[in-house]
Amino acid sequence: MKLPSIGSVGIRNRLIALVGFTMIPLAAAFALYIWTDHTQTIASAKDGVRAAAKLAAATEARIFDETRMLLETLKLVPAVLPTGGAACSSFLAEVKAANSLYNTVGVVDSAGTITCHNALRVQQKLSDLELRDRMMAPGSPAFLVGKFVIGKVSGKPTVLAASGFPKNQGGFAGAVFASLNLDSMTQDIEAVSDGGEQTVLLLEPSSNRIILHYPPLLGVPFGAPFPEHPLMTAVRRMPNGGTAEVMGIDGVGKVFGFAPLPGAKNIVLAVGKDRKTLMAPVRQRLTVSSVGLLTVLLVATFLVWWLSERMQLRPLRRLMDVATRIGAGNFGATADLERWQAPELKQFGHVLAAMANKLSIGRDAEQIVAASEARFRILAENTVDIITCADASGRRIYVSPASRAVLGYDPGELIGMRPRDLAHPDDVGVVDTMMSTVMGGQAVSGIDYRVAHRGGGYRWVEVAGKPLDDGAGTVFVMRDFTDRKMIEAQLAEANLKLERLASTDGLTGLANRRALDEQLEIEFGRAVRADSDLSFLMIDVDSFKAFNDTYGHPAGDECLRRIAAALKESLRRPGDLTARYGGEELAAVMPGTNSPGAVERAEVVRLAVRELAIPNSGSSHGIVTISVGVATLAAGAGAELRDAAWLIRSADRALYEAKANGRDKVVAASAQQA
Repeated sequence: MKLPSIGSVGIRNRLIALVGFTMIPLAAAFALYIWTDHTQTIASAKDGVRAAAKLAAATEARIFDETRMLLETLKLVPAVLPTGGAACSSFLAEVKAANSLYNTVGVVDSAGTITCHNALRVQQKLSDLELRDRMMAPGSPAFLVGKFVIGKVSGKPTVLAASGFPKNQGGFAGAVFASLNLDSMTQDIEAVSDGGEQTVLLLEPSSNRIILHYPPLLGVPFGAPFPEHPLMTAVRRMPNGGTAEVMGIDGVGKVFGFAPLPGAKNIVLAVGKDRKTLMAPVRQRLTVSSVGLLTVLLVATFLVWWLSERMQLRPLRRLMDVATRIGAGNFGATADLERWQAPELKQFGHVLAAMANKLSIGRDAEQIVAASEARFRILAENTVDIITCADASGRRIYVSPASRAVLGYDPGELIGMRPRDLAHPDDVGVVDTMMSTVMGGQAVSGIDYRVAHRGGGYRWVEVAGKPLDDGAGTVFVMRDFTDRKMIEAQLAEANLKLERLASTDGLTGLANRRALDEQLEIEFGRAVRADSDLSFLMIDVDSFKAFNDTYGHPAGDECLRRIAAALKESLRRPGDLTARYGGEELAAVMPGTNSPGAVERAEVVRLAVRELAIPNSGSSHGIVTISVGVATLAAGAGAELRDAAWLIRSADRALYEAKANGRDKVVAASAQQA
């Protein structure tokens, strides 16, 4: 039997064959889509849980930041000493009562013995021996977080945090510690779990323990060890955070993201989502797509069979008759189709060939222009950015509809205006420069300025522009970024406030001790390098304890504030720094000031305090006075010195001499004292 040649196969049969061949790449694309969908779903889930873990870790780290700040504050309280005592225990009991975040609060001495505690009245060794050893180790950090333990006093599962007292001759001097209430931490973790939709864990990789698990699991207590669990293995392998697709503690497959807690690197927070739940949409899409693909194949085959006669063969015969009459005109062109084309199409091709020569050029040109105009109009009328065109004089001849949303003006209201007409007065120069550049033939981008809004006020916009190819004008794209500008300004203001708070004493408004130490080290190094003078004042309020005992601590605080104001007013050079050294002691760093100059300024401060005339019945002078010790690093005298500590010691000795000689004096340190 002789098979028909390809040229004799009709359109209907060709379409049916085409549908069959089309299904092959469609099926391949479908398989690729399912695989890609699965991969992207898992990747998206991993990104999501890791981001959630990082965010939750940062949130949970707040507890340790608050703990560190509390412990640092407790170390400054006079009653809280490594030697302990009743006053210490009483004070810590009050601190514990006011902070439900902690089970216990206490103090250990240099031997690791609890000497002060909110509840314990008998001295004993710290329960977290490993934390004790880390605190006592040379070079240990000031703030440490221990491992999971069961508190000996509270009897509750907990994690200890400790902050050491200043080193005593280079050795461990003791520390203030607090045991965290894990129930309080569970409340924060519950919020992260999104109502139990996500599994949240606090892990201690070094001991393979799960400190917390939410939602809680029956039979999994606080601190349960899971040394061989795949999640523990993944956390140990990626200490800086990552993701893992493993079986959860509850035996359900999950996708976990985890991250260490800032400030407590030995604790890791993990967030997990049920893998089956994540993949349910993928399975559903697979089922729907499979049914859809099969349905499409069956329907397409039937429709091609039925429609090929109704919508292809019959219309082509009618169009062929019409085209033959049109082709009998003045077009005269011929078109020969390939031999393998269908007979119907070859007949139709001969007719179209007769019209092609004259119609194709006009038709193609019209389609190109229409498509270009349609694309531009769709872009201009649907983008959120304002698109404008200006003529050679710089006046707008077209404005896109986005002007209503961005500036409150209808496009017609802006036609004929120049960009500078609505610019902020301070930004007119920027706009004029931009227009000159673009009209000079160069493109611009990233130009920021403010534009008046119809409803009042100004909006920040980012503009890009370029000259048109035919030189008949310019086109600009204007994007509103006011919200981003406001956020940037708020962020800058918040950072400035945080920087000020971190370096300012809350009572006096002067620089705090940390800022003083940092600035003194900087100025000392600068003075040594530049071979210049550097003076340091140590100031103490005379008989201040008697003042507090007589007039009360609120009056004492007000007294310190007034003295601090007088000090700041007396030392106003740009390079001078005034600070609160501690308690009733103030200090000042005076770069570029020699000893006579420093003594002169110290006398100005002393007299300024006397002029305040603050009554003090506990002083032999009858009013509040100050004593000042002055120490100076003379130009060229600092090369052999290791640091600025000697300058503080010299000023302190001079202050002691001023106290010993009747107070209300200024004494400069001698060369022997230095």
